[in-house]
Amino acid sequence: MAPIILLIVLSSLFTPTSTQIQSNEEGFISVTISEKGLDFAKDVLIDKAISSIIPLQLLDIEKFVKIPLVGKVYMLLSNITIFHVDIASSYVNTGETGIVLVASGATANLSMSWQYSFRTWLVPIAITDDGDASVQVEGMEVGVTASLKNQEGNLKLSVLECGCHVKYISIKVNGGASWLYQ
Repeated sequence: MAPIILLIVLSSLFTPTSTQIQSNEEGFISVTISEKGLDFAKDVLIDKAISSIIPLQLLDIEKFVKIPLVGKVYMLLSNITIFHVDIASSYVNTGETGIVLVASGATANLSMSWQYSFRTWLVPIAITDDGDASVQVEGMEVGVTASLKNQEGNLKLSVLECGCHVKYISIKVNGGASWLYQ
């Protein structure tokens, strides 16, 4: 009897089989994240976000303004680059509307080029000046509230609210008649 059972077991190992399961129910995954896990993810994401965008080149800022007695003034800030960001502390909370992420005590360093020119009816030639500037931002607090929603099987992140408060900005202007503007 034992050889027959052994033969059946061995033959079943070499016999091709296929199994099909059909279900009308949709599957889902439910995840519970602890506070420590949320803090860890926050720290990793903040570090990754900073390292992936710095240095950050911003768009030029260009403006024409008409000033009484002076005339039309053209101003340009170009090559605006954020080259350093540091975040002293941050926290993350979950709420009814979504995830709240706040970074406090942040500092940032920027560099830029500046230029202006104007003409006035008093002086027939254009008066121009240009140079560069370094900017230090301190005491910055940045907050973001975002929601995560399931959109047809994909996770969609939507920013619901964001804001920034700056305590102190120091601008050092170099070049041209910058000694006059300091």
